[in-house]
Amino acid sequence: MSEVARLDARREHINIETDDGNVHVIPIAVFRYIVAGKLTVNRVSDFIPIYREITKQWMRCKGLL
Repeated sequence: MSEVARLDARREHINIETDDGNVHVIPIAVFRYIVAGKLTVNRVSDFIPIYREITKQWMRCKGLL
């Protein structure tokens, strides 16, 4: 039987800490999709705390917070 290689460890990612203290590892591609408005809370209701934190961090980077 072949071994399965974990590609997740090789992808560019960002760590997002949410207000509840959890830390989530998010691929940069997902972060960019959210910032571009292509991935919304409506599509990923379980993703709301992460989405909020990504939005806050992006607004800080843009000087809006």
